[in-house]
Amino acid sequence: MLVDPVHKDPWEIPGGAVEWAGSPRGGAMREVEEELGVARQPGRLLGIDWVGLRAGRSEGMVAVFDGGVLGAGCWVPSRSPGSAPWQAR
Repeated sequence: MLVDPVHKDPWEIPGGAVEWAGSPRGGAMREVEEELGVARQPGRLLGIDWVGLRAGRSEGMVAVFDGGVLGAGCWVPSRSPGSAPWQAR
């Protein structure tokens, strides 16, 4: 799943910080629902990476989960003003 965030470039996977005492899997599920309005149970863990310090951001770990497959032609509208919707392919 890719999103087109209005506050930065380029397109990217949904994501954000895990809440205190939250799990990476729970955080992934929450972020997909917040950003796309779709309740999806994350699949298997695909990878883990480390992200170094950036302007205004701390370093951290990134966990990427399998988001599953949406049906052909399934549109998920963006919940961000000014963003275009995306289509599963």
